[in-house]
Amino acid sequence: EWPWPVLIFRNGDYIGAGALLDNDVVATVAHKVKNFVKNPTGLTVRLGDWNPNIRDSAEEFPHIEVGVACVKIHPQAELNSTLANNVAVLKLNMGDDLDFSSKSVSDVVNYKRGPKRPAN
Repeated sequence: EWPWPVLIFRNGDYIGAGALLDNDVVATVAHKVKNFVKNPTGLTVRLGDWNPNIRDSAEEFPHIEVGVACVKIHPQAELNSTLANNVAVLKLNMGDDLDFSSKSVSDVVNYKRGPKRPAN
């Protein structure tokens, strides 16, 4: 089981996958999230899960779902032609109410309670 893969959903519908880079930052492909730059409402990231189709009964730890505060796309992304610079980062809503009972995910996220960083 790996804690850094993430699945991205919009109102429960699977959009794509990404990778956890920092405790509140996910990297993904820009063409999957380009429509949510101005309004990420309804976007969620499932930390520690990699298969959107099944829940493997052998997985030791549960996943954690977190909302998305903002979406930033590479400024030179060519999403309508070559897909050059097809990179986006998602800033996560890491609120105080998260349940980090999953040791696998919490070890990677290394969530620290304290001052919140701005979403932008």
